[in-house]
This record gives sequence, C-alpha cells and structure tokens, in this order.
Amino acid sequence: MNRAQLAALVVNAFPLEIQRQNTVFRDVPASFWAAAAIQKAYQGGFMSGFPDQTFGPDNPLLRVQIWVTLVNGLNWENPSINLNPLGRFSDYTTLPRYALQAAAVAVEKKLIVNYPDLTLLRPNQVATRAEVCASVYQALMALQRVPTISSHYIV
Repeated sequence: MNRAQLAALVVNAFPLEIQRQNTVFRDVPASFWAAAAIQKAYQGGFMSGFPDQTFGPDNPLLRVQIWVTLVNGLNWENPSINLNPLGRFSDYTTLPRYALQAAAVAVEKKLIVNYPDLTLLRPNQVATRAEVCASVYQALMALQRVPTISSHYIV
C-alpha cells in the first residue's frame, strides 16, 4: 500500500473532525485520484506531509506509519505513556524516535497484528494491505464500532 491509499482508507473508516486548515502539497495535484482524501486525512490530523511541502502519495507505506496515523488521527497520543512494553519486541530499537510514543499506544490499544512472529514489530518494513486492514479493524474494535475478533497475533 502507499500513503494515498491509506489516506483514502482512513477517511472512509473513521469520523473526521477538522483539526487544521487545508494545505497544499507540491506533489498532489488537484486532479490526483486521492487529492480530496489526502486533504481530509491531513485536516483530520491522521496524516501529515513532509518538511519540503510534499505528501509522498505514491511512497510505500511503512508499518510504523500505520500506527502513527491511527494514533494521531484518533487523538490517542499519550506523551506520558510507559515505553517499557516496547522492550518485549527484539527489534524495538529500530523504531524511529518520532514514533516511539505512537508505537507504545498502538501496543496498548492492540492495534498491531504480528504474523507470523510475535516478537518482531518490523516497523520499517513496507506494510501489506492485510496488515493495514488488520490495524484499522483493531482501531475500529477499540472504538467499539465493530465486533471483537480474538487472535494470538494481536500484540
């Protein structure tokens, strides 16, 4: 999946409250298929652009970006969250610094579905559609909008 596809998914899956004004991303023309979804995801606080005023709509989506997107957009940020639970993952040191709190919240909210290895977060690996959909479903479960599904792969 790419960033534009995630924007389209979150604006259809979750209620959006405008948190910030429109912006212009240099790499998202008005005619781009996901331009409206990208603006809504940005305005709703789910996604941000890069310092060079680009969005990277065709950039492959990393697993860590799913967690950051969901935690930010659903206003689940928690600056005082305990990061210690991340230590149970053997690759937690590969988490980008900016994403540590979001990853800890994602673990707390059970947004992360790790198949087949429960001990690896694989934050910098390109996300599959299945991984994105599983995390979105987990977020919808946390919001009590869909039935609970149990799995030992939810971490």
